[in-house]
Amino acid sequence: MDVVLKTLKVSELGRIEPLWNSLRLMHLALSSHFKEYFAQQTFERRCRKFRSLPEEYVHIAAAEDESGALVGYCICSVRDETGELDSIYVEPEYRGRGVGRNLAESGLAWLKQKGCRYIDVRGAEGNEAALPFYEKLGFCVRGTVLRLK
Repeated sequence: MDVVLKTLKVSELGRIEPLWNSLRLMHLALSSHFKEYFAQQTFERRCRKFRSLPEEYVHIAAAEDESGALVGYCICSVRDETGELDSIYVEPEYRGRGVGRNLAESGLAWLKQKGCRYIDVRGAEGNEAALPFYEKLGFCVRGTVLRLK
């Protein structure tokens, strides 16, 4: 089950929609307090941010298996001097094989190449199990944001 990383254009965002929806459903299942947010979130609404930015400020790395099916993705974006690892997902059967790490490292290298002074990632409430993954990439908790329900 080897995978190859490819870079997609913003016009190809639709290719990751099934994976993005799997991530949304995972967050919906895990969330204790914001299920309504994940239930109402749509792919098109989420993509508005990326489509509103110049193409050179968005990086989409995709992991493709031998059959050409996408099994993971990572989207990063830049605004001013801040980069963000916006979204990352890997199909469950490909987890633990370095696919997520390779996707994230591809995005982080791109953000550094863009000269980002700061690079952020936000974890969804309920998905705290992902924090060690981000910490292994060098991220540290800078603060905690709480939202009134």
